[in-house]
Amino acid sequence: MVAGSLVPVAAWPIPTRQPNQLIVRAFEDQIHILGSNGGLTHWTVNLRGQILAKTLVHPTRLPLYAASYQPEYGRYTALFASPNGEDRTVELFAYDPRRYEAPQSLRLLLPFRHRAVELAMDADRNGRFHLLCSTADRKLYYLCDHRAPALIAENEPRFFPHVSSPSKVYLGCFETANGFRYRQYSRKPHTPRLREFNNL
Repeated sequence: MVAGSLVPVAAWPIPTRQPNQLIVRAFEDQIHILGSNGGLTHWTVNLRGQILAKTLVHPTRLPLYAASYQPEYGRYTALFASPNGEDRTVELFAYDPRRYEAPQSLRLLLPFRHRAVELAMDADRNGRFHLLCSTADRKLYYLCDHRAPALIAENEPRFFPHVSSPSKVYLGCFETANGFRYRQYSRKPHTPRLREFNNL
């Protein structure tokens, strides 16, 4: 099938305050849409365009910055923050029914003088949040557990950060000298804090 032969099969209105922040996951029989409508909202839509369910997953007044959903596990993660970084308040949310009984959320005030430019987060198996934040002075920090931020990289206009914490914590970012790499972070004493990996 060529692009010119594609035909839309359904259209429906999604009431959201941030249409540019919609996350869409399409499957054979359903489409899952995450967006901001007084918090993180989840719409389930069939292929005929009928809304089957609408769920307010997490209420908050902060704008939605990023979100993910894994329907096979019922797992959500979401990050709420000011899009221009001027408001230093961020809110983190995660729910994984396989691993913890109740949704986890954390609101914190970023401890940096310069505004946030990029944010990325994930939650581990225990519901602990891991956050990467790049700032306007070209530094990238790792935050976890209300501890002092750890400087991960610096001197890049954009780091394109990514966090993955399935069992261990992996912190990804771009650096001109090395390209995009992941580091494994450890807070254990007497071990290196960052372990380098080759590009994935």
